[in-house]
Amino acid sequence: MLLHRACAGVGAALLLVGVLVREWGRPQPTQNRQPPVTTLVGSSGRGGVIVPTDGGFPWIVPVLFGVALLLLAAVAAARLRWARRVLHEHPWVVADAQVVEAMRTSVRSTRAERVLRLSGAPDDTPVIAASVGLRAPTLAEFAPQAWVAGDGPQFLVAAPGGAPILRVRRLQEVRS
Repeated sequence: MLLHRACAGVGAALLLVGVLVREWGRPQPTQNRQPPVTTLVGSSGRGGVIVPTDGGFPWIVPVLFGVALLLLAAVAAARLRWARRVLHEHPWVVADAQVVEAMRTSVRSTRAERVLRLSGAPDDTPVIAASVGLRAPTLAEFAPQAWVAGDGPQFLVAAPGGAPILRVRRLQEVRS
């Protein structure tokens, strides 16, 4: 499901880039259309390239956009492979979950963050875990029970039933 959404998003973005390049590269109708001005690019008369300078759409913009999309797709594919490996190696374990607020202190500020307190998984000790990434889910759907897979510094948490799956990182182990 996630792979399907990622591929559909990349395909839609590439389609949008193609439409924009086609529309912006199309010459606009004018009454007094001048022939395009050309310049010779190169160090000598031989081997130089004649480049039109009529103000068309610069080719570097869609190329950079395409490279950025490829990088995002590579990151998404790596995360999907990681999630698949975790789910293949570790079965889902039911754990008691509570949504709590933890104070996060940095150099410039102190702020409260909603985190999950998991008891019984991924270890036998209670663990406080926070969401990884930009997605900010409502953690209330993961309480009072959550499914947990994995046992490293990052693991997967899902609401009962299996969806949505959230990648979380271990903040600390709670001493009882």
